[in-house]
Amino acid sequence: MLQFETCVTNVSRSDEEWIVTSCYLPTQEIHTEKYDAVFVCNGHYSIPEVPKFPGLEVFKKNKPDDVVIHTVKYRSPLHYNDKIVLIIGGGPSAQDISIDIASEAKLVYISHHVNVLLSVKFPDNIVHKPDIEYFTEDGAVFTDGSSSHIDRVLLATGYRYNLDFLDDSCGVWVEDYGYVTPLYKQLINISQPTMAFIGLPFRTFIFPLFETQVKCMIKILSGKVSLPDRGEMYKDRRKEEENGKSKGIPKRKYHNLASRVRQYMNELYELGKLEPLEEVIFGIYEKTMALRKIDLVDYRNHKFRIKDSESFEVFHVGQSVGKTQC
Repeated sequence: MLQFETCVTNVSRSDEEWIVTSCYLPTQEIHTEKYDAVFVCNGHYSIPEVPKFPGLEVFKKNKPDDVVIHTVKYRSPLHYNDKIVLIIGGGPSAQDISIDIASEAKLVYISHHVNVLLSVKFPDNIVHKPDIEYFTEDGAVFTDGSSSHIDRVLLATGYRYNLDFLDDSCGVWVEDYGYVTPLYKQLINISQPTMAFIGLPFRTFIFPLFETQVKCMIKILSGKVSLPDRGEMYKDRRKEEENGKSKGIPKRKYHNLASRVRQYMNELYELGKLEPLEEVIFGIYEKTMALRKIDLVDYRNHKFRIKDSESFEVFHVGQSVGKTQC
């Protein structure tokens, strides 16, 4: 049963059942229902992470509110016509929005420390800058000592994971604004294994991965496959955390699967005894990511045609580039 215009306000655990309280927004009517299992699929791209930058309040003083916004509020490049724009961040949002704004802006600065972006093709009016040292009344000074006049600022600084609707009895929480724990395989609540979190990973093969998570959890709940005991699940989680810590990865980025997509999905296939995704689909995904790293502007103009389970063709502007083996 789907319930539209309904907000879940609380989830708790009592007497081996899940108690879910929700509010029907048009009437503010409160409902409480009991469930055997809960899938948390609330996403993590709605609550912006806004770091503090020295001097930013000085820059904002006596200016309209929209002079500095988070990318969650970005809607159109027209607002930036003939402006000098600073985008802070180097992730997918910063990359895509910088290209969109470049079609209208006089100049776009991207302040980041993602070295691989320096070799990616951007429009000519996009300039890479290092991290912000501090803001001034009319611009910014960067860590390399350079300074620039700025008209508008966009904060492409990420988002916070929010699970405020989960009661303490659920036995799960968020650390460092972006790490949901304790989970097994970034999916299953170890404390209460009938609760699953769908879609926590980012920088990944989004929809096939999320579908695999759901299929895996359904197999577990149906009793067709079994979970390891809690001790083994906690051990697996600690191993994953220690691996991230040894590489200097902050906890808020533990759900980043950029370089571990195949490994993670293979683990879910094994856990849920699932049929793996066809190799050709992985090949198309990896080819798309490779094209994006070369040319952010043009990579979307490629189309793919699957030839068989092991190969595909790539087309650009109606012309075949050639057959590719996975």
